[in-house]
Amino acid sequence: MRDLLSHTVRNAPWALITSLCAGLSTYLILLILSQNYGLETSGQFRLLLSIVALIGLASLAETGKILIKNIVIGVSGLIRPLIANRLKWSLLGMTAGIVIALVMFNKGDELALPVLVASLLMPVSQSTRLFMQINQAKKQFRLNAGYNVLKFGSLVVLALVLAQLKVEPAYIFVSYFLLTAAFHVFYITRQAETFEPPIAEPRPYVTQSIKLSASGLLPAITEHMDKFLVSYFFGLETLGLYTIAVSTGRLILNIVKPVLTIYFGSFVNQILRKDLIVLIFVLLTCVGLALASLVKFYYIYVLPDKYLDGYPVSAVILCGLGCYTIGVVSYYSAVFHRESSITIPTLANVFTFGAMALYWITALIWGGSWTLILFAASYPLRELSNLIFITLLKARMEPA
Repeated sequence: MRDLLSHTVRNAPWALITSLCAGLSTYLILLILSQNYGLETSGQFRLLLSIVALIGLASLAETGKILIKNIVIGVSGLIRPLIANRLKWSLLGMTAGIVIALVMFNKGDELALPVLVASLLMPVSQSTRLFMQINQAKKQFRLNAGYNVLKFGSLVVLALVLAQLKVEPAYIFVSYFLLTAAFHVFYITRQAETFEPPIAEPRPYVTQSIKLSASGLLPAITEHMDKFLVSYFFGLETLGLYTIAVSTGRLILNIVKPVLTIYFGSFVNQILRKDLIVLIFVLLTCVGLALASLVKFYYIYVLPDKYLDGYPVSAVILCGLGCYTIGVVSYYSAVFHRESSITIPTLANVFTFGAMALYWITALIWGGSWTLILFAASYPLRELSNLIFITLLKARMEPA
């Protein structure tokens, strides 16, 4: 326990910085766009990020988890084969993105150009996004924090400067993706592992990355589905308010996964005790309830009045902090443990997607004025659903 506390104190602050940079950057850019162009433009930006993220699923987004597990175990020479494989698969995403951009252009959609640029950059930008996982496996959390401060800080400054110059939002979005791709290429070339001779037989690891990424398709779709539904049924202006409210609540939730990266080595070798999971749930639920109360003052005294209607959305997300955390812990344990079967998290992802699809349909039909709040509650609920399904599958599929 003492070693665990020492490891946490030494590395958690850097993981927190790494996490906050990513979430805070998006949040600040949404506010910048909202203040300078209106809530509808914020909604456009959030919708654009979701479109690009879904297109990017073709680039095998879960490859990094395979890399972390095998670097911790001691396998070397994986970076170049995995990058090459991601680049090959990302061509599918690029092609899909170009088609989507052409359809949007024919409809006169302002997002056509940003989607096209992001798609053309995808083979380079997505395939090189393994530098963070290399550093996580090597416990170089301070380096990742520095990377994110520079990258996301630059993106916020870029958005702020261009907004003050009254540049068209579409060109701000294009600049965002160009700068992001430049940082990814720069960072991966700074990793010594990138230039290691490739492993003689990369096929098993490539196959693992394909399987895990395929299983991650449904969680990724789940991650973005609420934005598409809000955009379609309620409009871009409502989406702008909803995404700012969700981002306010998720500033804390977004800390969970990056902080847990400091324990990836432990997940490979150990299974978390049930009593510790219960303790985490109780403590973080209390923290979430306290934060939900405090954030009300942020809405009243810091944000302009036009954002006040978003408070319940933020509050329900914060109240689910305990559920969210234990769900993530359960999933990481199922993925990373050296004796775990990839079948269990894969099936859990499928079942969770089905459960959440039913949940969204129910919220749309019977939610009424509570629909947006119910949508926001899906963030902690889907992680709780994952925990339930993983527990049931382990009981059924693993020997006692």
